[in-house]
Amino acid sequence: MFSFVMIRKSALAAASVSCLAVSANAQTTIDSTTGKPEVNQSGINDAGAPGNRPAAQQATPGGRRSALGTSNAASTAGDLSQQIAACLVLGNQEEVALAEIAQKQAEHPEVKKFAAHMIEQHQQAVTKLEQAVPQVAGLTLAGTDAQTPGNEQNAEQAPEIALAKAIKQQCLQLTQKEMSGKQGAEFDKCYIGQQIGAHVGMLAQLRGSKDFANPQLQAVIAEGEQMATKHLEEAKKIMAELEGAKSQPARTTQRTAPATR
Repeated sequence: MFSFVMIRKSALAAASVSCLAVSANAQTTIDSTTGKPEVNQSGINDAGAPGNRPAAQQATPGGRRSALGTSNAASTAGDLSQQIAACLVLGNQEEVALAEIAQKQAEHPEVKKFAAHMIEQHQQAVTKLEQAVPQVAGLTLAGTDAQTPGNEQNAEQAPEIALAKAIKQQCLQLTQKEMSGKQGAEFDKCYIGQQIGAHVGMLAQLRGSKDFANPQLQAVIAEGEQMATKHLEEAKKIMAELEGAKSQPARTTQRTAPATR
């Protein structure tokens, strides 16, 4: 079970990194006169040194530079909000999908109750994310994304979001496969162990992306951080209960031998 949690954490880390990746379309060309690499569209030459860039594309005083070449930190935050929200929507939808399985296969009543909470609260989180960033409305983990009225710039069109979706889909499928062969108490421990790893990963994603989000999304992220912390503590508590039940020795009924006359 613990090895599964570690694998799950690695998968979550990979998915989180993909969520914040920004595609680079710049190409390198060779100056026919000097024979040296020309500065590409990103303002970096092949040797990795800064090239001759417009002032708007120079690094900020703190050494930070936005993905779109602006020196304004607020612009950088706004530009990444769609990617961040899309990744969080996909992560919450994954939680709902796994909780639906747990409601059917779990044995322990606390695990079933926990799964019910996951469905309700993570669906609410998706709604809040869509309200904060309308561009991600209609983005779904499974199937074809719905195009909402008046939202021609659907999040599905962004290649980095399509990449994040593909990775999340694989993550969900692999997790479902791990759970499919387990029943009863074994399934309970597998699911709760996965949830511990999943919410550690979710907390890292929320905290790491907060500074790159716009004010509306930051408020939703703050709520999500509180929710993820609560879910993590609940999962740990249930796991301790499941482990305690396993470690308790089986009770045997001892019968008193009949007295001899």
